[in-house]
Amino acid sequence: MLQRVNEMRGINKGLLDELKTSQTVVAELRCRVSDAERKLLEDKLRERAWEKKRMAWTEEKEELIAELKHHKEATSVSRADMVTLYTDWVIAMEDNQKLAQERHWLISQGFRLFLSVAS
Repeated sequence: MLQRVNEMRGINKGLLDELKTSQTVVAELRCRVSDAERKLLEDKLRERAWEKKRMAWTEEKEELIAELKHHKEATSVSRADMVTLYTDWVIAMEDNQKLAQERHWLISQGFRLFLSVAS
């Protein structure tokens, strides 16, 4: 019977050692799971931060595009406006040429006629 008790103690000790080993493995696995969960959470946080930056850059890009379109519209001249401006310029040039011709005639011919009438 003493031998049986010793055998049972040996079996019990072996089982306790296996239990301690199993508990150590479980604790290590729990640590690994905790680390993996923490890393996953960190990755999600980084992805959210990156997504916020990307959205901000997208909004800024859209604002710049809108500003550029507005600037183009404000500074561009339509074809109809160009035709009007060119027509006005041609009329002004023709008027200037007529005025120059009249001035030349007044100086060259008109003054002579005045002198001949006055004498």
